[in-house]
Amino acid sequence: MHINRDKTNCCGCSACYSICPTKAISMQPDALGFKYPMIDVDKCIDCGLCKKVCQFKSDYDRYEVSDSVVYALRNVDESELLKSQSGAAFWSIAKVFIQDGGIVYGVGYGDNYKIIHKRVKALTELEELRGSKYVQSDVGETFREVVKDLDSGFKVLYSGTSCQIANLKAYVGAIRRNNLYTIDIICHGVPSPFVWKDFLSYIETKSKKKISSVNFRDKSKGWKNCVSSFVFSDKSVLYTKDYSKLFYSNLALRECCYVCPFTNFRRVSDITIGDFWGWGKSSNLYNDDKGVSLILVCSNKGVTLLDSVKSEVYLKKMTKQSCLQKNLQEPTKCNSLRKKFEYEYQKRGFVFVYKKYIKLNIFEKIIRKIKLLLKIK
Repeated sequence: MHINRDKTNCCGCSACYSICPTKAISMQPDALGFKYPMIDVDKCIDCGLCKKVCQFKSDYDRYEVSDSVVYALRNVDESELLKSQSGAAFWSIAKVFIQDGGIVYGVGYGDNYKIIHKRVKALTELEELRGSKYVQSDVGETFREVVKDLDSGFKVLYSGTSCQIANLKAYVGAIRRNNLYTIDIICHGVPSPFVWKDFLSYIETKSKKKISSVNFRDKSKGWKNCVSSFVFSDKSVLYTKDYSKLFYSNLALRECCYVCPFTNFRRVSDITIGDFWGWGKSSNLYNDDKGVSLILVCSNKGVTLLDSVKSEVYLKKMTKQSCLQKNLQEPTKCNSLRKKFEYEYQKRGFVFVYKKYIKLNIFEKIIRKIKLLLKIK
């Protein structure tokens, strides 16, 4: 059975891989590292489960999700706020969930900072899941692990992109969903795992140092600045906007992101979180460039999750109009050079495309220096 016709209708969530009763499906990377299902026809029994579970479609199931209610949220503990990348919404909710005996799944790091989904049940482990990771995560075996946890009587909180959540809920099934709580993000799109790996390798080669930690958006340089930081083994730090520039260029996103069916208010999770861009137009409070989260509460479970953290966060009910963002209205537009970027990356390597498409040109360097000098004065 062919479960996807082309790259625009597969989000790489691995639900088909997880549900296959004969293990006929494997997830194989393309030239950019995005995984797609491959079927071993000798093992396939044509049961149709892979096609049935897939929710990457315009008529995706919403399950118990109703119309969303909008809030602004910010953790009142500044130390927690500064370690998070907006208002610390995920951390606040996940911390209480674990303290109440639940299990949390979110995005952390594998070997060499590969971006993967992880299962955690202790606050010491939760720290790694804090903050956005602008790379498509590999969910691995986590869908199957969630089912085991639910069958064992645990409450589970799973966070991810909308497509991951929609397909997880379809995979879990209606009977088990009572103890499954979900959080998705307002998603711009997921960048290439291989480009991320090569970016890190380039930094280490150029600096001749080993990276010991990464931060995709370092708020020490301001919430709105989109500066990434890389700490090396000798404690020195590199601050750069180059990876953010790649991300927002839309050159290395998964192809399905440009036709994403989830970029609207028809949410699939109990809670949707994101940065509350434009917050300053709505309030004079907390305009200190330290971050405010946007929260869409979409179900009774979402209400329960939000109620659990009310004592430690600032919370303000907002309108949909006050929080409109492009990716709540339409998918990210594909860069006209996307195909050329992929071809040149595959044929000529990362350094070539980095220097051609990402690295600051002389004019941009001059503008940056002028801004820096004006800031110093």
